[in-house]
Amino acid sequence: MLLLASSLVFFACENTKPKETTTTAAPETTKPAEPIAAPIIKSDTMCFVMKFKKDISEIKLIIAGEGVTGDYHWHPDQKDGGHGTLKGIKKDNMITADWNYTIEGANQIEEVVFKMEGDKLMQAQNELDDKSGKLVIKDKSKLKFTEVFNKVNCNTLKLDRE
Repeated sequence: MLLLASSLVFFACENTKPKETTTTAAPETTKPAEPIAAPIIKSDTMCFVMKFKKDISEIKLIIAGEGVTGDYHWHPDQKDGGHGTLKGIKKDNMITADWNYTIEGANQIEEVVFKMEGDKLMQAQNELDDKSGKLVIKDKSKLKFTEVFNKVNCNTLKLDRE
């Protein structure tokens, strides 16, 4: 009997230990991050025309922050002209861009530099070098802004109707 009583006490003490419980924690749910809104950059569209005798050059610029895109079309009288797009940057009143255009059926890329002053857009002229298929300005320290475009209403341009 003593053996039975001590066995009961032993088992009673064994059963007083708390049972280990394993709980499966629910996976943490995290709220998806709110998308970060890109800053709104106001764009400005401006158009310019330069006429020389019967030749007409037209430029449409879309400026958003420092980024510049647009169209540049040169319509010489009784010749094939250059028709293409501009993509570049604007710092202060200076625009440096690549003019990617087609002339006489061939594609060409040319570096162009403009200066904006009031209602005028002036294009720099200088000697060009061919660097891996792109015409680049040879010496930017010697730029001469000799071609002057006047600001016009964009609805008057032919380039949107070609």
